[in-house]
Amino acid sequence: MLVACGSGPPRGVESAEPHAAIRDGAAAPATEAPKPAPTSLAASEGCSPLQLAKVEPLADHIDAAIPELQDFTESNQMDAFYRKLAALARGRRKERVRIGVWGDSNMTRDFITGELRRVLQRQFGDGGHGFVALGKPWNWYRHEDVKHGSDDGWESMNMSTKQTVDRLYGVGGVAAQSVRTNARVWVATAEAGAAVGTRAGHFEILYLKHPRHGQFEVLIDGQSRATIDTAGDAITAAQAEWDVSDGAHRIDFVSRKSPVRLLGAVLETSTPGIVVDSLGIGGVNTELIARGDEALTAQTLRMRNYDLMMLLTGATEPDAPSHDDGIRRLVANVRRELPNVPFVMMSPPDLAGGDLAHPTRVRRMNQIERRKLKAARELKLLYWDFRGAMGGEQSIVRFTEHKMAWKDFIHLTGKGGHAMGRRLAIAVLNGFQSWLAAHPSDACGDN
Repeated sequence: MLVACGSGPPRGVESAEPHAAIRDGAAAPATEAPKPAPTSLAASEGCSPLQLAKVEPLADHIDAAIPELQDFTESNQMDAFYRKLAALARGRRKERVRIGVWGDSNMTRDFITGELRRVLQRQFGDGGHGFVALGKPWNWYRHEDVKHGSDDGWESMNMSTKQTVDRLYGVGGVAAQSVRTNARVWVATAEAGAAVGTRAGHFEILYLKHPRHGQFEVLIDGQSRATIDTAGDAITAAQAEWDVSDGAHRIDFVSRKSPVRLLGAVLETSTPGIVVDSLGIGGVNTELIARGDEALTAQTLRMRNYDLMMLLTGATEPDAPSHDDGIRRLVANVRRELPNVPFVMMSPPDLAGGDLAHPTRVRRMNQIERRKLKAARELKLLYWDFRGAMGGEQSIVRFTEHKMAWKDFIHLTGKGGHAMGRRLAIAVLNGFQSWLAAHPSDACGDN
């Protein structure tokens, strides 16, 4: 790794006047400042070498090497993503770079994605926290470097543990529906002193339009900004946006005529940078993600307009052929809506449980790992060996011994999740550095 770091000059200008926009259906793509690096590479320096700050693994008990991203795509799809990172680092890109990460219960605490977000935002700029599911889908559900909550006036539904017949969840796999008038749900920037996420200037709400649904009011910092009627002739996803000056803010959504179904909120900064959407769904697997309403998932995928997609599941994956069919359908859905966007398939986290030496459990995890690698090859995806980065077979036992996983031998603690999120970030940065060396001229242009 190179040891000097280049962060671009200040990007963008905060808007002086707030404005709002509401879009239905197939929407057009639309903190604390990251800690400065030791040196700065301004755009005026032309194509001088772009250097990265050295990122070390967290002090942990993992002795495994960090695997490389394996690229099975036919057209080197990560090239476009890396060009966007280079443009961000040089201060030349005007748009955010968004990463969407689907995952099961190990993602519902945002430990892995939280560390990935922090590392990449420190390198390339804080684009904001990104997506947050609303309500309380599980008692433990929370995101890092952001605040969120609700009263008891919302019913949570999701793709796995509390399904709804209509399957209308959106890209996040979780929805909150009001059960009474004046039910309140909210999100806010992080507390002062947080690593990232202490400021935002762009807010979005993704919601369901439905012929029999009602209205909700939007308040930013306690001031009413809009009352949105969610009734419509057709069932579709819709999106409303507000821009204000970057800073510490809170946005509330209050039902005024129930029911109202909210598909998730978004906090971003007004300046370019990295955004990592943590799309954690407890107990989910690839087949269940693919089973969500395709039209609604497609609409919300386009609204978030990702530049890179990732998938980390394993504990509840079904046997073949359901597993393989779910992956094929999920990848096809993403490719249809976001053509040429790279998709990273990850091996499952290591898992044990009950009798740790039971051969059936070991064989099952090995089989899932092989199927995911096989799918990555056949579908021309990227692949990252998450389990290998943990230390491989039965590494979850060592994680548990060092309080990096809970005693269920399935779920990572904050310590373990952060360690693995850092390792994933390093794999991305290593790939970017190799690309810089191989494509010096591509790393100089605007993107």
